[in-house]
Amino acid sequence: MIGKKCLVLCGFLLVLSTVLPAQSPDSFQLLLSLPLPFRFATADHLGNLYGITPANRIEKHAPDGRLLAQYSNNRLGTPTYLDVSNPLKVLVWYPSFGMIQLLDRNLTELGALSLIEAGFPEVRVVASAQDGNLWIYDEIAFKLRKISPEGVLLAESQPMNMTLAQKPALRTIRDDGSWVYAADTLQGALVFNVYGQFQKTYAVSQGQDLYVENTVLINLLASELVFTDIRSFQQRHLGLPAHMRLPNVQCWLGPRRLIVADGTSLKVYAFTR
Repeated sequence: MIGKKCLVLCGFLLVLSTVLPAQSPDSFQLLLSLPLPFRFATADHLGNLYGITPANRIEKHAPDGRLLAQYSNNRLGTPTYLDVSNPLKVLVWYPSFGMIQLLDRNLTELGALSLIEAGFPEVRVVASAQDGNLWIYDEIAFKLRKISPEGVLLAESQPMNMTLAQKPALRTIRDDGSWVYAADTLQGALVFNVYGQFQKTYAVSQGQDLYVENTVLINLLASELVFTDIRSFQQRHLGLPAHMRLPNVQCWLGPRRLIVADGTSLKVYAFTR
């Protein structure tokens, strides 16, 4: 009788496990919590944390939270984005003045570039190239362009309004050294070679951020992370905990990191994929 009950119970648990989605309570591991009201934050591959404060100051923190360096330049307007894919050449983007400021690992000025003076007046998305140059999206010509830190045009794509089904609406550019990925809010992830030539589109949902790790595209959506293997196109979904989905919360991706800000504090999580 006891044996039959065990069989029934085991069978019920087996059916239940096939019906309910797999839960991964340990998928997000809290690494760091700081009382910082950053408006934007990111991390480099060494685990250092970078952020933009409400006072437009750039800060760099060690993986344990210690403040390592800071930078401020009130002449350039409001910074909105940091690219730290090369921590020896940190890119700071000041869109209102069309200015790119480059900083070294101590957040000391290396140089600045005015995209307007260089002949690129309509740019909203910028990124660092792995070869030390810069990527910009020229919204007048509908072209992804690679330029030098001095503003010299090095390579460019075809006019994307002629090659895509819809006019591009890029929001993020990522260069992994082999390919360049651009998150398009309407069409998915656009892939280019290192010379800016368009290759293909991955029709994946786009949300708040996009990151590339080896051959995996990581998409940050409102309620989950979506991992897409670009070789097999197999996908895995990882739901965000409820506290990461509140209206006042902002999230950003970094190398194996999810950075979460609620306006008063900042938390850094590691995640498994």
